[in-house]
Amino acid sequence: MTKPIQNRAKNTRETILTTAYDLFITHGYHAVFIRDIAQKAGISVGSIYRYFPDQKHILLTLLDERLPLSLAVSSDRLQSTDLRSIITSIVENRQKNSANAGLRAVLTVVAMDDADVKARLDARHEASIRELSLLLAKLEKKGLSRPHLDLAFTSNLLHILVTNTITPTTTSAEINQLVDVILHIIVPDHAG
Repeated sequence: MTKPIQNRAKNTRETILTTAYDLFITHGYHAVFIRDIAQKAGISVGSIYRYFPDQKHILLTLLDERLPLSLAVSSDRLQSTDLRSIITSIVENRQKNSANAGLRAVLTVVAMDDADVKARLDARHEASIRELSLLLAKLEKKGLSRPHLDLAFTSNLLHILVTNTITPTTTSAEINQLVDVILHIIVPDHAG
């Protein structure tokens, strides 16, 4: 009996998150109330409070579960010595995750007035920069990048380039151009 109850609970939680996601993106976080989420999800307000103490926790859960680190790279790609493949993986990963631009926009607006949301977004941004710095350090250690890169500066620059350039509609040709630009930054003698 426990298994069907657990599945139902998991489904209810997922329904709450999916409904809230849609409503937040469509109407904005501040225009949505718990009762709106309950009504659209077809559940009681009390059911929502069994899973989340308040609306902000729903938003923070969406941040944690639906918004992966923006420039994550798979560990198998890190083993590669093909720098173009590694950079392309980062850019393509960002494109795959750029479908969540609506959620990012909602979070950015909420973060202007909410210190908890701002802190969580800032922590994710810093984690993304740290991940890029570690990647650049590994590439340098393998002799794949320019020696003595300023890791903090270069990581921030790459983060800005990728996050502000890539959208769901970015073409393969545009991705290749961006990868070439990044390779020119990391390896000055790179010849496309």
